[in-house]
Amino acid sequence: MRIHFALPALGLLAPSAAAADPVPAKPVEFRLTPEQIEQVLADAERKPRAAPEALIEKEQARPIHGEVGVTVGSDGTRAAFGTAVVPLADDGIAILSVDAGRYRQPLWVSQRPEKR
Repeated sequence: MRIHFALPALGLLAPSAAAADPVPAKPVEFRLTPEQIEQVLADAERKPRAAPEALIEKEQARPIHGEVGVTVGSDGTRAAFGTAVVPLADDGIAILSVDAGRYRQPLWVSQRPEKR
């Protein structure tokens, strides 16, 4: 049993290879030969170049955003509604909303004519 504890203790006392100063690695550098440089330049001249207009990102048309919905309830309540945000020119918008439905008459509204 004592040997199990002694081995790790001896390992702590022994000088470690990690404690020694590491030798710095030489930087890796790749250089092209003059023939390779000429080949790259010749290949670049043969490739077609993009027109300047093709490099500019064209603004895509702004889409119409919106939402639609329906309501269905008790006692015959039903409705449909919608909203749309429509872009105008470069920096304008128009917002349109529509609502149509049939709702139950509220309980607090009297259904018989008032007596005066």
